[in-house]
Amino acid sequence: MKVLASQQGEDGQTGKNVSKHVVLREADLSDIRFSSTIRMLQSKVLAQETNFAKVVGSELDAKVEMIDVMSLSDAGEEYVLEMVMQSNVGFYRHNQ
Repeated sequence: MKVLASQQGEDGQTGKNVSKHVVLREADLSDIRFSSTIRMLQSKVLAQETNFAKVVGSELDAKVEMIDVMSLSDAGEEYVLEMVMQSNVGFYRHNQ
């Protein structure tokens, strides 16, 4: 979730339409752990896995490339914000 929430997606939005390969590389998990994590996030409706159509090439030689992407759901975004706020409160209390 942390990796997904901090990456810009194919359309420039953070946490939305992020290439699955980018998330896998940045999360530094094995394929099996990554797949298991994705299934857990989807079952809790915190993230979803979809395809993103990206147009590549020039106007005369344009092609559509389908990219496997991941996006945080609205509930996933709220969950990440709650975790950040809780960690900031803990940091504040620790440094008083």
